[in-house]
Amino acid sequence: MPSTEIAEMSGVVRFPRSQGHTTLAYVSQSVNASPFICSESVREQGFVRAAEECGYGDGDVTVIPSLRNAGEQVEQDMYSGIVAQLLSAVRTPTGICVSCDAAAVPLIKEMRRMGWRVPQDASVIGFDDDISAAVADLTTVHQNPVQIGREAAHKALALMNGQTLDEPFTTMPTSLVLRSTTERVAVH
Repeated sequence: MPSTEIAEMSGVVRFPRSQGHTTLAYVSQSVNASPFICSESVREQGFVRAAEECGYGDGDVTVIPSLRNAGEQVEQDMYSGIVAQLLSAVRTPTGICVSCDAAAVPLIKEMRRMGWRVPQDASVIGFDDDISAAVADLTTVHQNPVQIGREAAHKALALMNGQTLDEPFTTMPTSLVLRSTTERVAVH
């Protein structure tokens, strides 16, 4: 994996580290089998590698795979399963990163239903900065979908015109948007 993906995820990992979080979790979403590099798998790998580079060791980072393909039919059951995995981790994570805002918002709802206080017991960060993030006051990684679309269209048009791309993959800039789902770990 190119170092740019790790660099992009380093900011996401450094933030909870700076807030005193010693255990992290990454909640993944389903990845369809594909011969193409999927941003979801790149994001997850970047997160894990960035955590290693930020000093998180074995047992400090838990990756929760999506239960979307595990036969769960009811969305609440899927998120209940994810919360159960988070709560039963060897070391319960206090910093949780979710692969997209659309999954982070219902996960937070289920965490609260199960008695977990967000952000007091666990800080949650999403990705994308979609409309649900603003409504839920979710700390998230902002991406510019217009810029991403323009870049993709430019590359598609170049390929359709028979051109060879100088840069077949582009890492787009992101920024962390701080909202109310994250806070410093309370010292007991």
